[in-house]
Amino acid sequence: MITITFPDRETEKRALAFLLGHFSGRVLSSGEHLVPEGALEALADQNIPFTVKGKTTYEQQLAAIRVLLPLQFNDGRDVPAEWLAEAVLEIVDHFGAASYETQKLEGHWRHGGVMYRDNLVRIVVDVPDSPRAGSG
Repeated sequence: MITITFPDRETEKRALAFLLGHFSGRVLSSGEHLVPEGALEALADQNIPFTVKGKTTYEQQLAAIRVLLPLQFNDGRDVPAEWLAEAVLEIVDHFGAASYETQKLEGHWRHGGVMYRDNLVRIVVDVPDSPRAGSG
């Protein structure tokens, strides 16, 4: 993994909207993003400016809370990628870090006798391991 940063919040949001669909990674509250090396070329191809800080050395003990975000509204329209990016950045602002995965999940749920199906993306909220986090 490589640690990168973006010049401003809007660029960060645009980059994250792209990364969410293509690469797994982690966002830290410091504004650093931990991404696989392959993401660097892809970001450059998208004309998204970034700065490489170096190889990732993030070894902190973390607990994880998983959040599933829907990729479509109930009427089938896609949730804008920018909205998903904003949700991830809000999680980072609150908890300090979040990881995201490229694997799309399919959820099924029933309400009022009707079966619904959702396409979801999993966000992992990384928090310091403690009794308050529920794992210590």
